Amino acid sequence: MGGPGLGGPALRVSVLAATLTLTLAVQTEQPVRAATPPRPFTTPSSAPGGDRPANHIWDVSALSPTDAWAVGSRSTRDGTIATTFHWAGARWAKVTAPQPSQTQNTLQSVDAVTPSDVWAVGSYVDDTTGVVKTLVLHWDGAAWSQVPSPSRGSQVSVLWSVGADSPTDAWAVGNEGNGRHSFGFVLHWDGRRWAKVSVPNPSAAVTLRGVTALSPTDVWAVGGFQNTGTFAFDSLILHWNGTAWTEVEHPNPGPMDTYLWDASAVSAADVWAVGDFYTRARGNDHTLVLHWNGTRWAKVRSPNPSQRLSSLQAVDVLSPSDVWAVGSAGFVADHTESVRTVTLHWDGASWSQVPAPDPSAVDNELFAVSATSSQDAWAVGYEQNVRGIDATLAMHWDGASWSQVVTPNARR
Repeated sequence: MGGPGLGGPALRVSVLAATLTLTLAVQTEQPVRAATPPRPFTTPSSAPGGDRPANHIWDVSALSPTDAWAVGSRSTRDGTIATTFHWAGARWAKVTAPQPSQTQNTLQSVDAVTPSDVWAVGSYVDDTTGVVKTLVLHWDGAAWSQVPSPSRGSQVSVLWSVGADSPTDAWAVGNEGNGRHSFGFVLHWDGRRWAKVSVPNPSAAVTLRGVTALSPTDVWAVGGFQNTGTFAFDSLILHWNGTAWTEVEHPNPGPMDTYLWDASAVSAADVWAVGDFYTRARGNDHTLVLHWNGTRWAKVRSPNPSQRLSSLQAVDVLSPSDVWAVGSAGFVADHTESVRTVTLHWDGASWSQVPAPDPSAVDNELFAVSATSSQDAWAVGYEQNVRGIDATLAMHWDGASWSQVVTPNARR
């Protein structure tokens, strides 16, 4: 895989560019990345027609120490397969999931409400039309099944995140586009069907990347959009009050690119959002942490493991004094670029970095985190070896330290 863009802003991945290439997913040389989040560092190593498999875990959701789900994608020379893994207390095991497309399927997010009520969302390419459509799967305790979900006709519709607070109240967010523009896209589940809900779009280049639901009248969504005046990317926070989605004012660290990747809430007065921001004066990307106290959003100081490239991809809140955030940091040593895992913890007073494994000497990234207690948390992503092969990565927190746990992969 290529380096994380340590050369500066010219090498940064553009959210807009990545979104608009979705329509070419089946034809591009790297279709997995074209149909997955425009992460700040990652460029997958394999693609259909290639000879190196790529395995990624994009999200994880844990209910208890003996019940957790992870979802992702596996690319081979024949296409991309959506993958689901289950943890029953002893090991991660693959679980069969529907593949509506013969060539391109991916799952980006998972949220478990109960052991028999789990949602997973992503996208697939219609084999007949070549259109990118939303993909929604549901686990009923025995098997995964595809659930009908709206898409934008002949255009592009992708879901990046799902969040549920009950069997009759779930939300999925993403973006829809036509190859030139991208707009925020929101779906709601009322216990019977998924339906599209109108959402504010401050520009013609909007993507919603994270959603967290507290109740039918309290839901948060985050992402970013391209400012039509400055052409920089601005972070975006939206709130659902039971009637409508509205844009909520929040701090913007600077005039350069700012983006939010995820949000998590434990109460109406305790919500966290994480991402990254770029400042030319200070270097490259830096971690970004915002907190909602019930009245306003405020920026909270957070560690930057690398002063050149540091990003937070996900956050999970257990209590006001127990919050995890994970991501990646890019480094250069002896003219060699590498990416390392980042795990941060909030103890109620400050954020601190917690050591975590880096199984690869090349690239390691964490994309999601989920915790059930102070002694049980999961973080997932991928690692890449010197041959450029991407492998699934899962780490577990036992209350004292993070350790790597074996996860399934495609045959190499």
